[in-house]
Amino acid sequence: MKTKISTTSSDSHQYYRRKSWYITGIFEFIVISLFLSLCACKPHKNSNDVPIPGFLSNDAYMVPHDLITPQGITPDQELGYLANFAWEEFIALNWPSTYKSKKPMRGRADTKKTALDFTQYKGAPLVWQTYKHRVEIYPQGLVSFQQKGASYSYPNYQTKFDSLPYYRYRKGVNSSPKIPQCGVYDPVSMAWETIPNTDLTKIHLLNNLDETSEINLATMFVDGNPNAPGMAPPMGTPIWMNLPTQPRRFIYQAKANRSMFDYVQKNSYYDKGIRLPAQKRTYKAVRNNGAGGNHQCPVTSANQSQVCFPHGNNNTEEEGAILIKATWRELTLKVYNSGRYVTAEIIRYRNAKPNSGIPIGGSVPFCYEIVAATPTASTLPYGLTGLHIIHKTVNYPTFVFATFEQVDNLDQSKPNNQLFYYNRNSGLINPDKQVITKRAHPISSQVNQVNQEVHQQIRQLLQSSGLSDSVWLYYKLVGVQGHAVDAGVDENYFLANIVTETNEVLRSFSGTLDADAGTINPTQ
Repeated sequence: MKTKISTTSSDSHQYYRRKSWYITGIFEFIVISLFLSLCACKPHKNSNDVPIPGFLSNDAYMVPHDLITPQGITPDQELGYLANFAWEEFIALNWPSTYKSKKPMRGRADTKKTALDFTQYKGAPLVWQTYKHRVEIYPQGLVSFQQKGASYSYPNYQTKFDSLPYYRYRKGVNSSPKIPQCGVYDPVSMAWETIPNTDLTKIHLLNNLDETSEINLATMFVDGNPNAPGMAPPMGTPIWMNLPTQPRRFIYQAKANRSMFDYVQKNSYYDKGIRLPAQKRTYKAVRNNGAGGNHQCPVTSANQSQVCFPHGNNNTEEEGAILIKATWRELTLKVYNSGRYVTAEIIRYRNAKPNSGIPIGGSVPFCYEIVAATPTASTLPYGLTGLHIIHKTVNYPTFVFATFEQVDNLDQSKPNNQLFYYNRNSGLINPDKQVITKRAHPISSQVNQVNQEVHQQIRQLLQSSGLSDSVWLYYKLVGVQGHAVDAGVDENYFLANIVTETNEVLRSFSGTLDADAGTINPTQ
């Protein structure tokens, strides 16, 4: 099963979206060798006669490049193979990375770490977290131009994958306004104090949660947090602050790997003057000429290019393009202490409000905050609740879409864990608060079986090592697709993540979206 990967672009994602070693100690070496000999490498099959791989093998840090399935298998069996493949991706992409700020090599797994190290998450940047953020690949307003005989380009745009994160959103060149850091409340002086010389371009954190809605169709929340640390601000302070009774909003980020970034660089698609015409040509080629199902990119002239991201290939050992979408939410103190969530230091954003330390009516009407990965006197950490992995390969050229969730997302028995959303588009019938009580589309039995197999292998490794728990026991595969199919063909046709594609439009998406009305239009 262990092979290597390729993906597509966020643009191609719109076209193809379907509904459809080193051991560091003798003890660790003995433990893992014993585990592999007794469990992971022992050949056996699941109830659909699909081989069960050793998910925690010595090369589990390697992202699979492609999936090769036997001829003549049934759709249920293929789904089992795809679920295995999705979990192999998930483990490899959540492996500890080698990233260091002084030597920012990005997207590299730490091959000195073992499968046991993987089970014991310690907060180090994971491989996917070191990928390039979407705004690093496509900075807002980036267009090269000529003026008075001189060429201009976006200032400080990173042209190399291995560089510190750099986030700049505003349009223009050197005169662009910069995003400031939010003010800090001083409980001694009982006043808000500004933080000078801290614009966003000076911040190099890896997890930049800059999307606050589900592609502008819905905003997702979970009930309030009575365990918020710190003290409430004084009377008159606006409710936008992190008060204990405030619902916690789900926020998102998108990232892509080296293969995708290099392709964008090579084709100058960071320049929207080049990218947008190519997107239009690609859309027409896919819709009118059926050009979306081949892994090989079309040969075109420079001015007739189409967006066609590289594919994973076992023969050439190319990983191919991988796109990640991550969903996060603020945790309660009790939930954080449970150890059931991956947490990380993150950047989040707020609108400028009275007493926030940010001038109202200024050139930038919002500010950023840094939230630590552990509780502080004023903030609670954010936990990972959902993860998309989107991946183009030779054998699956319309991309393998896999989506994972934290297992407690829909557990209503837990206090302050009720999910709800608001539709953002006026054309929708239900603009009021919508409470989520069940999953619209159930997880398939094949996917559930693979989840159980992976969790069992983790438990066996933990038991053989004298350990009892791992954060990865609390994440599960929700669904996976390998083909763009017509309705009803695939059990995972409606591939919706409950915290990432929540409202009725996104969870039952088919065809294309009418973004203005917020409705489905499968005829467009």
